[in-house]
Amino acid sequence: MLAVYVRESLHDAVVWSPTLSTDPIFELLWIKVGHGHDVIFVGALYHPPAPSYLTCHLVEHINTAVLQIRAPSCPEISQMS
Repeated sequence: MLAVYVRESLHDAVVWSPTLSTDPIFELLWIKVGHGHDVIFVGALYHPPAPSYLTCHLVEHINTAVLQIRAPSCPEISQMS
């Protein structure tokens, strides 16, 4: 289980889920934080000492989410601007 604490002054913080890669085996929680005109995505990850997955699959999972965040058509970014 993961938790992320976000300062109260950053009231535009919401949980964000990538639409292209949602595998429950990875304990990765994404938070989208808006502050003024800025948008920040924070990923909180628990990577156990003996994971049931290959590390390269975790890297692929993270990379897919980051590519979605960076895509020019990412609606999550344009909605916060």
